[in-house]
Amino acid sequence: NTMDDLRLKIGSEKEPVAQTSGYYAAGDGGGNSFYWDGTSGATDNGATIIKPTFVSGAGRWLAKDTSIISLKQCGAYGDNINDDSVAWSVFCNLDGCDGIIEDGTYKITSHTTISSGVLKTIIGIGNPTISITLPINTNFLTCNRQVHFEHIKFDFNNGYVKNGITYAASLGEIILKDLTFKNVKDTDSSTGTILISVTAD
Repeated sequence: NTMDDLRLKIGSEKEPVAQTSGYYAAGDGGGNSFYWDGTSGATDNGATIIKPTFVSGAGRWLAKDTSIISLKQCGAYGDNINDDSVAWSVFCNLDGCDGIIEDGTYKITSHTTISSGVLKTIIGIGNPTISITLPINTNFLTCNRQVHFEHIKFDFNNGYVKNGITYAASLGEIILKDLTFKNVKDTDSSTGTILISVTAD
């Protein structure tokens, strides 16, 4: 049913695949399909690479399809109650896959840095909201790779954010489409907030 259940299971030649029905509970939207790789020692990322609890060396459950991963498959609740900051960071930093954010409100309480890597496209499905509550004068998201965002609402909850989304230099084309930024205040009611910042060469 859940990711915790998967961690209690060690794969074999007789049972080389597994399907989770959810992340925390069956039907919560975080389910995924995995295959067993008895030679893998990859680091558990809580989403596409899962190390069973009773494995000390090689042996991992690997997601069968990593071309597109949802935020809920990375452990987000999307209920605006539980903190989804860790899941958001995992989601944003997965290499070699695009991301979808399904309908829901995702609570984020810390700055996130997206490491360098290949182009990543993140698209909202339905009406997803990233609900951001940060310490005063804090940046929300720093992108060190090309990240395209589409159809997402960013709600800063009247927090005093410094920079919304910051891009490093020399990333190439960046596409931002159908984004909403709401409830943003200046950093200290006198210094303006920058929602999109692109560092020049």
